[in-house]
Amino acid sequence: MSLPPLVLAAHGSPHPDHAASVLVLRDAIGRRGDVHVGWLDFAEPDLAGAVSMARESTNERLTGAELRSRRRGPVVVVPLLLAAGFHAKVDIPAMLAGVRRVIVTPTLGPDPLLAAAVARRLTDTGTPRQDPIVLAAAGSSDEYALAQVEAVAEHLRALRSGEVRTGFLAGDGPGLADVVSELAAGDDPVTVATYLLSPGSLADRVAEVSRAAGAAKVTAPIGVAPELVELIRARWLAAGST
Repeated sequence: MSLPPLVLAAHGSPHPDHAASVLVLRDAIGRRGDVHVGWLDFAEPDLAGAVSMARESTNERLTGAELRSRRRGPVVVVPLLLAAGFHAKVDIPAMLAGVRRVIVTPTLGPDPLLAAAVARRLTDTGTPRQDPIVLAAAGSSDEYALAQVEAVAEHLRALRSGEVRTGFLAGDGPGLADVVSELAAGDDPVTVATYLLSPGSLADRVAEVSRAAGAAKVTAPIGVAPELVELIRARWLAAGST
């Protein structure tokens, strides 16, 4: 089955490592010509521009008839967002207003595969299963988005024997510094699991706040974890099969 082209709706950032990490993820998901990136801010092309480019992209595996059919068909947009906050509910619909034949999938979280990707990063740091963990997210004022992060924390609890808490840089949830400080007052070293997709100013801030509050370790962002690639491909396949 030939899938429709895919556009990853990604945060932009002025951080020098951010865009490169998103493009590595793009290449891990599919062939050039099949998978594109549309930026929500800071970079080009924007989301609507990336959808237009995806319609006109070529793929050497497709015949002329298949290419013509693709250009008349839909484009799948997968938001590279961990929760359904402002970007998912407001920015993406606004950027795609008036753009026809687009299928926008749900945000990535909550999903057990994200918890598995976070657990992989914890393994990378050598964190024992019994040590307390803080799942550190950017934060939101949207209660549903906060609940989605907590749902991933619940999936992570199923993979560990130690305590797992959530902490947020901003918004209405428990503050990251407060949660880390509380756990660090105990006997076991605290590891902060960075619940972000890519390097950037937010990931740097998670590390800074966590270490200042007493964290022994801070993981890298999820990055190009195989579980994340699997999740995005599953969203692409499900949308392309409708």
